[in-house]
Amino acid sequence: QSYNQVNLLDPACERAFLNKGTAQVKLHNEKDAVESFDRTLELNPVNSEALSGKGRALVTLQNYENAVETFDALLAIKPDTVDILYDKGLALTRMKQAESAIEMFNQCITLGLDTSRVHAEKGFVLFELGNYTEAILSFDRALSSDSHDAPSYLAKGLALSQIGRHEDAISAFDAALFIDPENGEAHRGRGTALIKLHRYEDAVISLDHALDYDKANPDILTCKGYALYCLNRFKESVEAMGKSLKIRPQDIKTLFFRAKAYMHLKRWEDAITLFEKVLAIDNQNAAAWYYKGQGYARMVLFDDA
Repeated sequence: QSYNQVNLLDPACERAFLNKGTAQVKLHNEKDAVESFDRTLELNPVNSEALSGKGRALVTLQNYENAVETFDALLAIKPDTVDILYDKGLALTRMKQAESAIEMFNQCITLGLDTSRVHAEKGFVLFELGNYTEAILSFDRALSSDSHDAPSYLAKGLALSQIGRHEDAISAFDAALFIDPENGEAHRGRGTALIKLHRYEDAVISLDHALDYDKANPDILTCKGYALYCLNRFKESVEAMGKSLKIRPQDIKTLFFRAKAYMHLKRWEDAITLFEKVLAIDNQNAAAWYYKGQGYARMVLFDDA
């Protein structure tokens, strides 16, 4: 209210508009804060505090394009403002402009903002680009100065899984879970890595933990069903994959392995029905044609086989 009164009495008071915007940000009223910063900039277009405050408020409002424009205006005045380079990198990340975001984070590091947060954010962007080896290096740099960063351990584990280093991935997931035992994504990543290592019983345990936090996730249910299938626990496999198919009924992998589990249970008709669903989606699936024929043969329907 005091700043409003100043604005009424002295509409050219730049500092009053700036302080008003800052207070509005603290009250989580970013929309009005942007207006106050704009009034400041009308009076002084090169007010760096107003540009900084406006850019950050726009990020909070998820108006990333205008945030980047505002940060650029500030960087044109103060090119090496490292915290603004970082904020611009975050905004570019949200805009899916990965290469430009990495450039911002690299500039931060060059200018001395060599922090775990910068390396972690760079790692997340590299991961999204599919550059898993470089992402792992960034996460290692982040973790060397902040060993309690569970999200970086998780992302490192996922990156390691992508390049086939499943044992190392499990170690990273374990580190994430030591910090955050309720991290469902880490339990899920661990379970998936254990499947790749053919450690199916351990995989089921990890996937069950993942389902504790995301019980309707069809990917986790299918992975659990597959692990149970590999353990010859066919009834449980059918049950897990059935839950997955209620959520995502056209998933070929789930349909196929549930059908194979039915074959092991000698439920030929149920298996054939699912193989037919696979073939309705992918008529060129030779394995589905083969097992469908096997099902008919087991039913002594040789013409259909």
